Amino acid sequence: GVGTNRGEKGKSKKAAAEGHDDLQQIAGIGPGLEKKLKDSGITTIQQIAELSDQDIAHLEEEIIKFTGRINRDKWVEQAKKLFPESKPGR
Repeated sequence: GVGTNRGEKGKSKKAAAEGHDDLQQIAGIGPGLEKKLKDSGITTIQQIAELSDQDIAHLEEEIIKFTGRINRDKWVEQAKKLFPESKPGR
């Protein structure tokens, strides 16, 4: 049927307007981590693609409480593949 994608009902237009992505497209981000990231203001694949080393250190220490996780799981590399237009330093 039309519009039966999981969890898409009712949020598609709103989510697009607010700029929220499904962060679980990135291997290593599950529902719990996605919630922590979104609560901390990281809501789009583009934001992950543009994380600096400083951002990563802060996220690992303060938000996900798992040092080395972001680089080990290559979140930034994965995000850049999902969002190729992103350019660092914007």
